[in-house]
Amino acid sequence: LYPSLVRGGYWQPVLAKFAQEFPKTLVVTGIWEGYLPKYKGLFKVEVVGKTKIIKLPIHNKKGHYPIFFVLPPIRRLVSMLHRFKPNVIFVSGFSLWTFIIVLLKFIYQWKIIVLYDGSSPTVDRTSLKLIMKWRRTLSRYCDFFISNSIKGKNYLIYQLNIPENKVRAHPYQIPDITLWENSFSLKMVRGTPNVIFLTVGRLLKEKGLLHLIEAIKVLTDQSINNIKVLIVGKGPMKPILEEKIRKYNLHNTVKLLGHINYYHLGEILNSSDVFVFPSLEDVWGVAPLEAMAMGKPVIISKYAGAHEVVKNGFNGFVVDPHDIEGLANKMLQFVKNPHLIRDMGQNAKKTMEKFTPDKVVSFLSKVISDLEVKTH
Repeated sequence: LYPSLVRGGYWQPVLAKFAQEFPKTLVVTGIWEGYLPKYKGLFKVEVVGKTKIIKLPIHNKKGHYPIFFVLPPIRRLVSMLHRFKPNVIFVSGFSLWTFIIVLLKFIYQWKIIVLYDGSSPTVDRTSLKLIMKWRRTLSRYCDFFISNSIKGKNYLIYQLNIPENKVRAHPYQIPDITLWENSFSLKMVRGTPNVIFLTVGRLLKEKGLLHLIEAIKVLTDQSINNIKVLIVGKGPMKPILEEKIRKYNLHNTVKLLGHINYYHLGEILNSSDVFVFPSLEDVWGVAPLEAMAMGKPVIISKYAGAHEVVKNGFNGFVVDPHDIEGLANKMLQFVKNPHLIRDMGQNAKKTMEKFTPDKVVSFLSKVISDLEVKTH
């Protein structure tokens, strides 16, 4: 059960592999953008009706993202669960979807595995006592918990008081670059000396893109002109970024490429040198892992959960995006030492060989086995 699978193309390789292992799998969501061509029909999806995302008028003292309330189509969700009668339910976080399946567990006796994508100030809600009590109460009736990150695991154990033997940290939101094997035809127009930096994501304030622009300004002020920076994505920050690019006269250096279909993202990754992820808050972050799997070193924010996969100076750099000079310095290291692009990129690719859809499904299968699931 995942309330929204919008922009969730990275989920599909894992879901396809999982459905091979468990053919009676049903993916239930409220928002579905459709199959990627390679995975069409390889797993079954049921959309139970539009899930409403309601912004709550609560001041968020911690974190950058607004606080939302997820309202599912309750009647259709309950009807589907009664009809399907699952043995095991994977559910995202602690929304009303989780509350519903906890209530129905007393009737249907299914096992509940909570996927907590990762930890961040906004998502953790530690300053909101009512939400923390809600989550602790729901947790008592769930059977197992998985987070992408160690930080997420620690939140579950030390903030929600979940027994440690019921919690595992294991990345499950990971890329599968075989999706892009036959799509490396696009070559960006580039001068030989240029180092091409790339970032991919929604154009939101929380993604730290203004910090990235400031770092680029630091470099150009030092007459470092042999760089190109590609920004892929769309969102409300676009006009602000365009204005900043004009103000700093960076139109020859920074290119806003807009939205690119996930199926073609590999073409852009393939033609870049270094991936930059300056997020101010991200529970995980699949985009830098996609770049690493493609053999690209990354410069990643310490506020992104996926930074746990990056080893400083080995497969990339972990930075504080608020430190503009520090971010610019890490970019400059690749410009002045181009061999690092090759060496650290190779290390990044080897790192990501540990994280594949097959290995994720093997892990999830082991979790299910250990729960001693009773079938109907």
